[in-house]
Amino acid sequence: MSAPAETYARFAPLGPRMGITRVAVLTGLDTLGVPVCLAARPNSRSIAVFQGKGRTLAAAKASAFMEAAETWHAERVLAPCRLGRAADLEAAGLPCVWEGLPLAEGARFDADALIPWVEARDLATGAPAWVPLECVSADYTPAAEARFGRMFEAHTNGLASGATLADAIAHALYELVERDAVTLWRLRDGYAEPSLALAAIRDPDCAWLLERFAAAGVRIRVWDATSDVGLPAYLCLAADEGATATDPEIGAACHPAPAVAIAKALTEAAQARTTWIAGSRDDFAPEIYDAAARARRRRVSRVWMEGAATAAPDARADLSTGSADADIGRALGLLAAAGLGQALCVDLTRADIGIPVARVLVPGLESPLTGEEGRAGGARAARVRAARQNGAAPGRPR
Repeated sequence: MSAPAETYARFAPLGPRMGITRVAVLTGLDTLGVPVCLAARPNSRSIAVFQGKGRTLAAAKASAFMEAAETWHAERVLAPCRLGRAADLEAAGLPCVWEGLPLAEGARFDADALIPWVEARDLATGAPAWVPLECVSADYTPAAEARFGRMFEAHTNGLASGATLADAIAHALYELVERDAVTLWRLRDGYAEPSLALAAIRDPDCAWLLERFAAAGVRIRVWDATSDVGLPAYLCLAADEGATATDPEIGAACHPAPAVAIAKALTEAAQARTTWIAGSRDDFAPEIYDAAARARRRRVSRVWMEGAATAAPDARADLSTGSADADIGRALGLLAAAGLGQALCVDLTRADIGIPVARVLVPGLESPLTGEEGRAGGARAARVRAARQNGAAPGRPR
């Protein structure tokens, strides 16, 4: 069997233990033919429907199942926790980290607040550090809200699973870097930069995906959104017109191998289209389906579709090593060189389940933009905003 098929066969029997009631194939809802699935977990403490995608149906099934499984783990954190104030932990010789973690809108960190902390490990040094449990947990029930006080953003950015713990950590790091890169790209109006010359892409997986979009009459643009971190990151816009058209959607991905990142961004866009059509994602606000909101999305997508598609798709070097551990080491080195020297991991793997799950935090990286105008409150976003206000173009990272 292929690796995704093996992963799914290995872990699918554990689904009932985690409340996963079914894995459904959504591929036929769209015209693309790119495999997309969902995994349903009705009694979730976060969302109840999780999506997955891939080059094959086995990959899409595994993707959806593992997303549901990893969130179940994050809803039930079993790692060592302490209730205390930041100063109390520091006085006890327990280093705690909160600076640089994304705060909830309008919130500030209260160092005197009595909150739960969970033990993490520095991925570079192995040293312990304590981080707010709120930044690790995916329990978004009212009871958890009351317990945490909601000082930090509620999201699953940096939560990942894998066939091994190293795979999970690598996926989590790439997601964190991707979300930061896309936020900075959007803040600098990256859509105005030249997109990739798609006809020059030679990778077979990318070529197959592009053929699916072309056959369905869906226009594609892919931008190099790589940040100063240097890990290849790409953003894709998929849009079609006409009576049978669905809404424009974007996908993004980061991976040491540029071709893999491009392929993942394409499949992410395909998944986003099918998710929109299915209408089953329970964190979609009803108003995004309003006619006015949909018309605005189409207007914006038409603007994004303008401009030159001349950027070389092979301009970035392949940084992959073939080893998850070595790839993690390289990613940590790139983050440190960009001034982001701390990456913390909470191992959420449970012995009674056996699925490797990790939650990774990198203080200083931006989280996804939220709201109509977009909000990102970190120093990296502030630098891009300042450059725009001063009339200076931040420029593309080398």
